[in-house]
Amino acid sequence: MTRRLRIDDLTPSAVPERPALSPDGAHVAYVLRTVDTEADRDVRRLWRVPTRGGAPERLTAGWADTAPAWSPDGGRVAFLRAQDGPAQVWLLPAAGGEPTPLTALPLGAGEPVWSPDGTRIAFTAPVDRHAEPDRDDRARSRRAAAPAVVDRLDHRADGVRAHLHVVDVPTGGCRRITDGDWHAGRPSWSPDGTALAFAAATAPDADLTGHVPVHVVAAAGGVPARVGPADLVAGHVAWTADGTALLVVAAPGPGGPTRLLRVPPAGGPPADLVAGGGAGAPPVLVDDGRAVLFRDRGRLCSVPVDGGTPRPVPTAGLVVSDPAVAGGRVVVVRRTPTSRGELVCLDPATGAEAVLTDHGAPVPFPEEEREFTASDGTAVHGRLVRDPSFPGPRPVLLDLHDGPHDAEALHRELAARGWVVLLLDADARHPLEPLDRLIAEGLVDPARQAVAGHGSTAHRLTGQGDRFAAAVVDGLRPGRAPGGPLRERDHGRTPTLFLHGAEDAHVTRQWHAALRARGVPTRLVLYPGGAGFPPSHRLDHHRRLVDWVERHAAPTAAPRPDPDHWRRRLAALARLHDVPGAVLGVLRVRPGGEDDLVEVAHGVLNLATGVPTTTDSLFQIGSITKVWTAALVLRLVDEGLLDLDAPVVDVLPELRLADPEVTKRVTARHLLTHTSGIDGDVFTDTGRGDDCVAEYVARLGEVAQNHPPGATWSYCNSGFVLAGRVVEQLTGGTWDAALRELLITPLGLRATGTLPEEALLHRAAVGHTGTRPEPVPVWGLPRSVGPAGLIHSTAAEVLAFARLHLTGGLAPDGTRVLGESAVAAMAARQAELPAGHLPGESMGLGWFRTDWHGRALVCHDGNTPGQSAYLRVLPDAGLAVVLLTNSDGSQPLAEQLLGEVFAELAGVTPPPGPRPPDEPVTADARPHLGTYERAGQRIEVLVGEAGPRLRTTATGPLAELEDDPVQEYDLVAVGRDRYVVWEPRWRAWVPVTFHRLPTGERYVHVGVRATPKVG
Repeated sequence: MTRRLRIDDLTPSAVPERPALSPDGAHVAYVLRTVDTEADRDVRRLWRVPTRGGAPERLTAGWADTAPAWSPDGGRVAFLRAQDGPAQVWLLPAAGGEPTPLTALPLGAGEPVWSPDGTRIAFTAPVDRHAEPDRDDRARSRRAAAPAVVDRLDHRADGVRAHLHVVDVPTGGCRRITDGDWHAGRPSWSPDGTALAFAAATAPDADLTGHVPVHVVAAAGGVPARVGPADLVAGHVAWTADGTALLVVAAPGPGGPTRLLRVPPAGGPPADLVAGGGAGAPPVLVDDGRAVLFRDRGRLCSVPVDGGTPRPVPTAGLVVSDPAVAGGRVVVVRRTPTSRGELVCLDPATGAEAVLTDHGAPVPFPEEEREFTASDGTAVHGRLVRDPSFPGPRPVLLDLHDGPHDAEALHRELAARGWVVLLLDADARHPLEPLDRLIAEGLVDPARQAVAGHGSTAHRLTGQGDRFAAAVVDGLRPGRAPGGPLRERDHGRTPTLFLHGAEDAHVTRQWHAALRARGVPTRLVLYPGGAGFPPSHRLDHHRRLVDWVERHAAPTAAPRPDPDHWRRRLAALARLHDVPGAVLGVLRVRPGGEDDLVEVAHGVLNLATGVPTTTDSLFQIGSITKVWTAALVLRLVDEGLLDLDAPVVDVLPELRLADPEVTKRVTARHLLTHTSGIDGDVFTDTGRGDDCVAEYVARLGEVAQNHPPGATWSYCNSGFVLAGRVVEQLTGGTWDAALRELLITPLGLRATGTLPEEALLHRAAVGHTGTRPEPVPVWGLPRSVGPAGLIHSTAAEVLAFARLHLTGGLAPDGTRVLGESAVAAMAARQAELPAGHLPGESMGLGWFRTDWHGRALVCHDGNTPGQSAYLRVLPDAGLAVVLLTNSDGSQPLAEQLLGEVFAELAGVTPPPGPRPPDEPVTADARPHLGTYERAGQRIEVLVGEAGPRLRTTATGPLAELEDDPVQEYDLVAVGRDRYVVWEPRWRAWVPVTFHRLPTGERYVHVGVRATPKVG
């Protein structure tokens, strides 16, 4: 199974934008948009490509160069550059050379539009109408603390409005030619260069009506005169070639569909050139001014300027935008089923085309073009994005927007999750009828419908009843009246998410408040800086949309982890519990779909160096290694090389344990379930050579037998080293090599390893110890005990291993790494643990098994000097969670954080840990007084002044890692032979159980070890 596109894959894309043809049609200047993820910004630079074939070349090196416009003589390209301030108009010699600035306005300039004679450039520019000349900054600072007086609904406290300016190119002299408490739209020069046409809501009540009529003003300045009907909502404006009319993309009123109108400046009714069809994007003249190009629902169409029948321009792509015309050629940005967009030069008469660029990478799930016939015979053009491998009916998102809107990754993410995305133009007539058709086809589930679009569009649909289970509003359509939704905002009851720029969200706030007051689920997310979202905001926007529609329109789907939430919780709890650095990883396996994988990091890897923790940082996973070793053993069982219940000596005839009878009886199952009875905490360092594990096993004859095999349970590191030696014997190499060959490589892991020189190639954590954490002086355990605890890895790669145990042994690409029976055996009950002893009630093969309120979970923790790791796997939820830390005191962090994760994502919480009873229990501790000892620890049960006490003394190599090898605790009775002690380092109660074997030997179970009584 190949990895599908996720929302995060949005960032690397390179997309051409805004092509501009040279007057002779020989070259195209265009903007190439890429993403600088480190700086969290889009990068736009100007490029040029010949229309007759040739390689594109970069023209500028700025990071925000946009809006190229050729001079009428083709000698220069005007463009916008934002450099250390707001965007200004710059000029670039077409023959080559460095660009030079033309304007230096306080608040910047808008897109340049050349006059027909090439001597002037018109543009809109933001103006602080209340500022004194040349003192805008001071005026804004002064007003920041002044009272705000509001008369209009579209009030802006900063007093800034966009107005028309004209700059004289030879001299650089610039003048403003409009003024007023309104915004001027993009200007269009009359063919004789004497006037400028633009759209503006100049009426005193425009904030209430939403009307944006067309105006004309003399290029030298003066009072703008309204042209055409007063109730239009106009957007793009252009002149006919003879200057006798204006071509206007406009709606007849707020919320209505846009049309292409021919408006006579001298008066008279406008003519609808598209005869009831739709129109979008600026109109562009072709055929020597006799026809006009426009975009209708993603299609390029043309119509005679004097009226006639519109006809589509044949193109092989699904969506075209930004048409540029010159020299008898037309260049567009064309999207195809598998491309986000390339520049294409085409013949509008025949559709013959030549692809000029190849910047983008293909995307999966090709868009399917569909044409639906509405009940009145109207053709509704749409596109579908879906994964055909998912059976229907599926949840659907109806996405209504004005043309391309940078959501390819969003759509593919939804498709990978089993959704159908239906893309329709925002002005599509009968937008619900295509949905009805998909329902009738069995492709869409009628109970799981969601809608996304601009404010007026979404409001219109959600106000018609409760058809939609979820809605997402991402801003009002440009040019639409902000007052439109206000009048009927209380008609809908659809759970609605608002994603909006904070600077222009006054209507959205009121709509959100109205839904909230009625008890409708709603959320308002405001992004700083208006609609110009940086890449991180776009990614956040898309993630929130996916989360919202899945929560409300696909409630059967398991909840998805929210990276921001868990990043905050990890940081807060790590600080609370003094953990220097940690990484949390959460994996949700979705059969037939794309897995959810979330990784978040906090803190530093080493307090001495301050190197930040990142999600790809390496940590030691300690005894979680034992589950990997168990998996290696089960691989060999799958291959018929090993019998779990046959004596190990059959594979290792040279094996000699302290008890000859145990040597004959001990099996691999004993080793993997900690029931062999071999004294467990033996950390003999036998060097770094490839024979170190064999040498360690050769010395096990010197290690005491803790208890007879199978007689009780006691955590046993040495048993897993012996299991690792079995792996070596059967594979003919080292345990490390077998690990790499049988697990690491098949799983595609790149950072996981066993040796410190491998860890040095990555960002590696250093262990810390103490209540005031300090780095420990050692890296980790000896190589000789590798099979018991030497693996280092990242959160994502630990989860890649855990995934095997959620998929029946399959890797993400479908490769079988473990047999299904092996995975089941590892999770099955194999041995019992003493009552009340964490982390489980029973033992699988390598895994601890525990019951969380009736749900079976497998788990393992790991500890090395100064580092602790925690892995939990809940198979019935397809959920695996890992926490890697560089602290030996992170147990409280793990208990609280992992409990929250499983409660949020699986609806289950861990059972309460051991604690003293509410009422004191009387117990006789006298039979337990004395000394208990095993490798690594001596335990004494004493009589203290306040009752029985437990004293532990670390011995052997482990004692060297302890600041104080001797610890004492009060024994608090919880039942007969059962006690708890408070461990301040872990801030937790630890169970202590005394018991006797049938043969009479006494033991104390504490710290998951059974320690025999010796005196």
